[in-house]
Amino acid sequence: MSTPSSDAVDRIVGQLQSTGRGYYALAGVTTAALLWFLFVVWTFVTQGHAVTNLGDWGTRGGVPWGLDIAAFNWWAALGVGAVTVAAAITLFRPGEYEPYARIGALLGPFAFLVGFLHVLFDLGRPDRVFITVLKHPLSSPIIWDIVILGGLGTLATAYVVVDVREDLAPLRERGALPSVLGPVYDAVLFRYDPESGVEDRVTLGLAAVILVYGPLTAGGAVPLFLSASGRRFDWFGAIQGPSFVLGGLATGAAAVALIAATLRHAYGWADVFDDSTLAGLGAAAAAAAAGYLLLVLFNVQSGTFGPIFADADAGTAAMTGALAPLFWIAVLSILGATASFTVQRVRGRANAVATAGTAALLLVGVFLSELWTVVGGQLYSELMYTTGQYVPSWTELSNVLGTVAVVTFVFLIAVKAMPIVPLDVLESEP
Repeated sequence: MSTPSSDAVDRIVGQLQSTGRGYYALAGVTTAALLWFLFVVWTFVTQGHAVTNLGDWGTRGGVPWGLDIAAFNWWAALGVGAVTVAAAITLFRPGEYEPYARIGALLGPFAFLVGFLHVLFDLGRPDRVFITVLKHPLSSPIIWDIVILGGLGTLATAYVVVDVREDLAPLRERGALPSVLGPVYDAVLFRYDPESGVEDRVTLGLAAVILVYGPLTAGGAVPLFLSASGRRFDWFGAIQGPSFVLGGLATGAAAVALIAATLRHAYGWADVFDDSTLAGLGAAAAAAAAGYLLLVLFNVQSGTFGPIFADADAGTAAMTGALAPLFWIAVLSILGATASFTVQRVRGRANAVATAGTAALLLVGVFLSELWTVVGGQLYSELMYTTGQYVPSWTELSNVLGTVAVVTFVFLIAVKAMPIVPLDVLESEP
């Protein structure tokens, strides 16, 4: 590792120690959301499914899976996409995109973590997780989803720890790191040797494993609990695998672009997250989103001819019935974000605010699509039964707000506890 220049260290010190009103405002809003989230968690622990609008499927006209399972799908896909983006950048070394890799690798594990929280909430009472661990049903696809995503999250965490070591060392010598986290830095820098070069080799190895392991296993295993059922028109078939991967790449790249655009605005890092790379990352998200939307439409088409025992009118009903607004808002959001990212790429310029707004629109569009997929497969799974009804309760909506707040809070801490981009990309003057 080459010794970082004093200019690069100074710029990271500015990131670690300069705190403006915008940071405090965002921290205040996030803290308030987290406090509300804790109240909602306590409500779930004490009251269970009674505070949701979930119900029994079939003649009861209820929906047993709702917003929480949709949010699990969304966070899981986003995490897979984020760590895949990080691994691809690390492995193939497109130098101008290097600042984005650490953001993606840091985002992935926490996306998986909050996704798992949604599964716990769907259990009705989060304390039931102990029973599922002690008596884990190996035939349950969701159990295997959690195992696989947990493994990918572990790999991504190891990647971040190894990657950040060579940047933490000079900052600690400078006394720029918060002393309260001293024990954490001691653990991360244990037996660190700047001359060995081990970190680069290990980082490349982990990136290679993530790049192979993530899309293949997540794309083949995570959708199992959907694709195994032919009675639910929009859960049918192996198309769930590539659909999940493309949705993950779209949301992962969009989330990384959103965070990068925010950092660019906050710290004046227009030379780090420049117009060209923001537009390029947006174009990658747009390409994945276009593929994802195409597969979603193919998936809906399968519902129009009734796979196995599903009613042949189910797909049409889902696009024209009670869920039609949700479906078309999702489609238009994804199309709008794809068009905006494409225009930015063609122009070769990306405004930080426009990039953040477009990324947020894409994230919302894919989330609504996942909600439509999960809920629609139960409202219209068999038209001989009562058509189901479902509107998310305030607790379910609060769960999504809370998990977004958790990830936001993690990044608020991270920007004050570690270099959020590698030192070697900050060598030039702003």
